[in-house]
Amino acid sequence: TAAHLAALALNAASVPFWTKDFADLDSLGRPNLDKAAIENSSIEPALSTDVYRLGKSLKKKGFDRDGFLNNLETVGVEINGTIHRRLETNTLVSLTPSEGLLDGIRQWRCNLDGAEVVIPCGGTHVERLSEIGDVKITLAPSEDGFVIQHTLDKRKSSPNFVGQEPISSPSTPIFEASCDREHVAIYSVQSLLGIIVSHGRPTDQRSCGPAYN
Repeated sequence: TAAHLAALALNAASVPFWTKDFADLDSLGRPNLDKAAIENSSIEPALSTDVYRLGKSLKKKGFDRDGFLNNLETVGVEINGTIHRRLETNTLVSLTPSEGLLDGIRQWRCNLDGAEVVIPCGGTHVERLSEIGDVKITLAPSEDGFVIQHTLDKRKSSPNFVGQEPISSPSTPIFEASCDREHVAIYSVQSLLGIIVSHGRPTDQRSCGPAYN
C-alpha cells in the first residue's frame, strides 16, 4: 500500500515536468510516470525498491528528463509530504475480490482526494492507511533514470492485513516484478511453501502481481 501511495505521489510531483499532454493518466488524473518508466520493483519486509528508466521514448512524449533529475531532492520532499498527509488519515483499503484463484486478478482500492483509486494487486495490504505508520521515501539518480526506496518504521506500524498473510523471508524479496516497454509484467512470488509462482499478463496499470491463496 505504501508503494502504491508513493507511485501516485510520484505522478503528482512529476506533473510540472511534462511539456506535452500525456494520454495515459492514473486514477487521480495525473500523467502516469510510474507506469511509463517503471523497470523493476522489489518488496521485502519493511523495504521496497523501485527502479525507473527515463529513456528517449519518454522525452519524445514530452517528459523533461533533465529537469526532473536536477530536482530530485525537491520531488522527494513533495512525495514524502503527500504520503505523510495520507497516512494520517483513517482511509479504508480494500481488495476485490477478497479471495481469488491462482490466475485471478485482485484490485487494490482506496479513496484518495475524493476519488476512488484502483490498482491491480494481489499482495497483502493494511485495512486502513493509518496502520502503516511512518514511511520514508528516498530518491537517487541512476545510470538510466532514478531509484525510489520506501522504508517502513515497523515500530510505528500496527497493521491489520487484508489479502493473504504476509510472508517473511530474511534473504529473498516477497516478490519482484519486471516491466518491459509494453508494460507486461512478469512476477515471481514466493509462497509459504517456498514455491515460486511466475505469472505474466498485460496490465492497464502497474500491478503488484497475481492473487494467490
